[in-house]
Amino acid sequence: MSLRWLKDKRAGSYFTGFPAIGWDPASEFNYGASVQWFDNGPADSPFFRYTPYRRRIAVAAAGSTGGSSRALIGYDQPYVGDTPWRIRGAGYFDQNKFENYFGIGESTLGPLTYPGSTLAFDDFDEYQKALEQNVAGQTWARYNDYHERRIGGVFTVERDYLGGRLRPQIGSQFSHIDVGDYTGESLNGAIRQPTRLFSDNQAGNVLGFDGGWDNALRVGLTFDTRDFEPDPASGIMLQVVGRISSEILGSAFDYQQLTVSARGYQNLLADRGRLILPGRLTYVMQFGDVPFYSTSRIPFLKDWKFDGGLGFRLAWNLSNIVSFDYARSGEGSMFHM
Repeated sequence: MSLRWLKDKRAGSYFTGFPAIGWDPASEFNYGASVQWFDNGPADSPFFRYTPYRRRIAVAAAGSTGGSSRALIGYDQPYVGDTPWRIRGAGYFDQNKFENYFGIGESTLGPLTYPGSTLAFDDFDEYQKALEQNVAGQTWARYNDYHERRIGGVFTVERDYLGGRLRPQIGSQFSHIDVGDYTGESLNGAIRQPTRLFSDNQAGNVLGFDGGWDNALRVGLTFDTRDFEPDPASGIMLQVVGRISSEILGSAFDYQQLTVSARGYQNLLADRGRLILPGRLTYVMQFGDVPFYSTSRIPFLKDWKFDGGLGFRLAWNLSNIVSFDYARSGEGSMFHM
């Protein structure tokens, strides 16, 4: 940590809290809050200069007018007992009454369509209005939705080498997923027609329609030269994480996932100020019997789509970064804080 940042770092423990709001076409208005407790330890500790904190407890809860709700509690402790070991743990609940499902693969990049019409839609709002129509007692409302509820947790152990630059990790995670489908339900006198998820399951194109346990072993390696973990101004972080989900661990399916990611940061103003140019690249590979609720939904595709957005970051108490993001595409716009 640079001396410029070190003079602003608080000794001891303290609380922070802030709201979370946002909007997107799927979940509509988002609202929530987060509270965090930090312990930075004493200022004369040899760890005070280069650790983001000695302990952190985070509690967050959020919901939306579109039917989603979530809660999280997490614990993070670097250099446990003044050793190179770090432990992280979290438990979470996540529910969305109208989780999106547009299929899997390159077909999802085309115009929006559904079996009840020969039309193709480029605008999401127009597409949604068409789905909700009552045609001779039938409706395609919720054609691209399903009800998903997850409860689970994750725990990892990490060790520092080379002054924290090299960090192998091992951990485990567990979750139980409940899946609900809207096919056949009545809505204002109309019967909901088969959803996209129901049809794909009937055709044998997806696994996991009945939900179940998704437990896994995680193994990873990180190379990190960032100057300050919560809000870096320079350095890179390269990470490889393998995830093995197996029936031996109580999972409903046997599959593996490999995630390779790279992040880089450069201060364009050097010592004259702070204007950070960041970059991030992530590649995910999955093998085996992957349930649809664990897929990335959009694999590496031939026909990329590009849109734009703006973001703003506010550093608060060094370890808290408040983000403001707005993005817009041809199908709609979204904002999150």
